[in-house]
Amino acid sequence: MLSAARIDLHRLSVEEIVYAVYHDGTLVHVGESESIARAGQYVQALKGTLGSSVTAGYIEITSDIRSIFELPVSVSSSCLFRGNLERLLQAAFFARHGRLPLRDRTRGGKGTPPTATGGFIRGVHVLPEVFTLLDRLCPPKEGDQPWPSVNVTPPESIDPIVQAGRGGPGKRRRHLAFWADFQVRECLVGHLPELSSAPQYGAASKSVEWRTRVPTSSEV
Repeated sequence: MLSAARIDLHRLSVEEIVYAVYHDGTLVHVGESESIARAGQYVQALKGTLGSSVTAGYIEITSDIRSIFELPVSVSSSCLFRGNLERLLQAAFFARHGRLPLRDRTRGGKGTPPTATGGFIRGVHVLPEVFTLLDRLCPPKEGDQPWPSVNVTPPESIDPIVQAGRGGPGKRRRHLAFWADFQVRECLVGHLPELSSAPQYGAASKSVEWRTRVPTSSEV
């Protein structure tokens, strides 16, 4: 398995990247950036605050990686790719560690309490790929919790539900997503209603297809 490369501002990648930032060996941020330059600026700014013990690594989002994590076909092109993968990685980190990276914040849907973070996926089969990508960015340490098993039978891949139109949440457009709910301490896959191009993780109309308990901080 390839490890993440260190961020080098002298090698300006033209590819989008995902990256991990550490302070004294502890993950403080996992992010997605349209280029290495922007991520490098974030790291340099953090070094100005926290000192030289800030380190980072990245993985270029190649066409192969992009094809794995493509947005569902029902998601509006205005949602773009950027930001979705970052949220998926945040949710995956929570699944293993029971918390977010130290300088990250929750990314709940617009108009809802910030008790969740996550992103759109094409099918449940994408979850192991999210876990593998996070392992490349943040290699697991001895004693880390194993990744939760993904048991969905049938189907392993679920087509998005599309309900266009106005009205209550039950009639809004819904998409398949993977997210972490910090309030109930679970990671879930299900169909979420969309409002203003943002998934509503707290909506009563969500249909959950898969869930797993998240360890508490005392268990990690």
